[in-house]
Amino acid sequence: NETLPSRTVNYDSFVKFQINCSDFIDGDALTFYDNSSLFNINETNGTIIDNPSSSEIGTYTINITCGDGTDNTSQTFLYTIQDITPPRVISLSPTINSIYNINNMFEIGANVTDDSIISQVFANISYPNGSTILFQLSNGTGYGNRYNISFVAPAVIGNYNITFIANDSSNNINRTEKTNFIINDAAVPSVTTLLPPANSIFNISNLIEISANVTDQISVSTILANLSYPNGTNTLLTLSNSTGYFSKYNTSFIAPSLTGRYNITFIANDSSNNIHR
Repeated sequence: NETLPSRTVNYDSFVKFQINCSDFIDGDALTFYDNSSLFNINETNGTIIDNPSSSEIGTYTINITCGDGTDNTSQTFLYTIQDITPPRVISLSPTINSIYNINNMFEIGANVTDDSIISQVFANISYPNGSTILFQLSNGTGYGNRYNISFVAPAVIGNYNITFIANDSSNNINRTEKTNFIINDAAVPSVTTLLPPANSIFNISNLIEISANVTDQISVSTILANLSYPNGTNTLLTLSNSTGYFSKYNTSFIAPSLTGRYNITFIANDSSNNIHR
């Protein structure tokens, strides 16, 4: 008889190998036996044929016996059935080139399956500014094979790339599935706390503050005040944001020697060219 080497095979593969045993003294016919439920050895020639399944993944100690009816001899070997197949990742969300606005909430997710056990699923998100964040996706009760998170679009506009990373209990990793989405800034600036208040009354040569508090999700670009005079003419004033004034944009205006009603329209433009007027 011979020392039997360890065997490592992949599940779902066709396996065939021979166990050799000889009776050098009498040359009697030999019968082969095994103690395994994984396969049955050919009793007359020692051939083992197997097609292991994913449910059989693991390492087993196999005992092989051969004998001539009078004397027997046995050897053991390690039989390892391994999983080298990475998880399958499909039905990605969001779909390629999806477009969202700042503060929109949407799903980042995928359907992930494996012939053994899913260990972890991640979404690696690359931001337009070059930073990356790794998010772990969860599989909620009743969601089947769906792994996902809810994602709120941040105030960083541009293209975001997603790489899904799925790992199974045999440490096979699938990182080939990718998608992307785009964040737009579609919100106009917010304009509040206007000065002067409506229907304010001033005298000729009074110094008047024309101002508004202006905020934006990204950044404020230009703030103007379109001033309509009683005679039908218009003047476009540029409001400035001085140090320490935070969101306040203003200018000083001296009441001219033209009596009557003056109308002011504030025009706020942000860095994405969204205009509030």
